[in-house]
Parts: sequence; structure tokens; C-alpha cells
Amino acid sequence: MDPEVAGLALAAANSLIDCMAQDAWDHVKVRISSLLSRNQPTAAPGIASSLDRTQSQVAGDRSSEVIRREAVREWSYKLEALSLLDSDLLSDLHGVFGSAPVTVATRASDITLQAKADRGGIVFQQGQGNQVNR
Repeated sequence: MDPEVAGLALAAANSLIDCMAQDAWDHVKVRISSLLSRNQPTAAPGIASSLDRTQSQVAGDRSSEVIRREAVREWSYKLEALSLLDSDLLSDLHGVFGSAPVTVATRASDITLQAKADRGGIVFQQGQGNQVNR
């Protein structure tokens, strides 16, 4: 899968799960369900049901980071798959959440690594490309 799409899907999934724990979830859910099913209207009830199940899990134990991570991972995969059918989906979802899409390139620019190799050690840094410093 395209890393850019995966990054956008992950950011959208995080926003989605965050919204589930808020009071305005019912309002947001209608908009999200509509977006997720716009290319497959017959899937709307199943999508709404899946959103409700995830929301009840997340809201049921708000302190569980494990449940939140699992929900983000599940919805990241779903959003990534749905974006194959609808190329504007992820951008539209970010519009609902009120945040600009976070791109992989934007996030990667914030990552730095500082390492020091002593006594003949080797430092490997892997990212956009591979770089070996000796």
C-alpha cells in the first residue's frame, strides 16, 4: 500500500477514535457513516453498526490504551481499503475532523536520530533511504 495513503489513513483513524470518546460523537457519526458509504450505499447500516461497536468498546474503557490502539489499527486498515474505492475519502474525513491531512513527508521531517558509535561500532539509520555512518 502507498505509504502516503497509509499515513493519511492512520491519522484519520486516530481522529475517528478520538471523536468516539467525545460528547458530539452522535453528530459526527452521521457524517462519518455518510462519507464511508457514499460509494456503497447498501453498506451504510453495516458501517454504522461497526462504528457503534468500536465506539462502545472505546467509551466502555476510556483508560485502556490497548483498546484504543487496537481500534485505531482496525479503522486505519478499513479506511485505507475504503480509500481505494474513493480517492477523496481521507481528505474529506480530515475535513470532518477539522484538521489538515498529515502526510508521511510532514511527519518524517519531524523525526531525528542522534547516535554515536565508539570503539569501531557502527550506527545504522533506516528511513526514506539507508545511510550507514562509521
